[in-house]
Amino acid sequence: MSLYLIPADLIDEFADARAAGRHDRMNEIRDRAYAIDPELIDELDGFDYPAAA
Repeated sequence: MSLYLIPADLIDEFADARAAGRHDRMNEIRDRAYAIDPELIDELDGFDYPAAA
C-alpha cells in the first residue's frame, strides 16, 4: 500500500466523474494519480467500495 495520501480534491473529482459516467475524466484523473505514485490507482479504484470502508 502506498504511503502517500490521495489529495481530497483528486478523490472528489474521481467520485464525481464516476457518478456522471465520465470514463474519459476518470482516466485523466487516474493518469494524474499514476504520475504521483502508481499504487494510488488501486486506492482510487477501491475507495468507494463497501469493503474499503
